[in-house]
This record gives sequence, structure tokens and C-alpha cells, in this order.
Amino acid sequence: MNSRLVARLLTRPWSRLGEWRRRSADVVRHQLGRLGAADRAALCAALPALRTLAVTLREEADET
Repeated sequence: MNSRLVARLLTRPWSRLGEWRRRSADVVRHQLGRLGAADRAALCAALPALRTLAVTLREEADET
């Protein structure tokens, strides 16, 4: 028998999840700030394709 049930386990308490997200965002901001202008421009140019990818991945996940 194949079960398609999925369980999601969060290892962090909800109260700490926001803190973790803030720290992660700070790290990303810091590293983006260290990139050169050409790399930042390349990332900006890639954003539309990355958004499309994120949408299609979410749609696929919702279908399963």
C-alpha cells in the first residue's frame, strides 16, 4: 500500500522561528552587500526567472 501522507516536523519552537528567519535574512543581506556590482546586477536580472521557478515548484508541490 502506497501512502502519500506527509508529516512535517519543525525542530524549532514557533517562538524561535521568527528569530531564525530574521538572522537568516541578515546573513543574506550581509553577503549580498559583499557582492560586486556586476554580481548584484546578474542576480537582479535573474529574479524574474527565479520567481517563475518558485511559482512552478509551489504549484507542483500543491498538486502532490
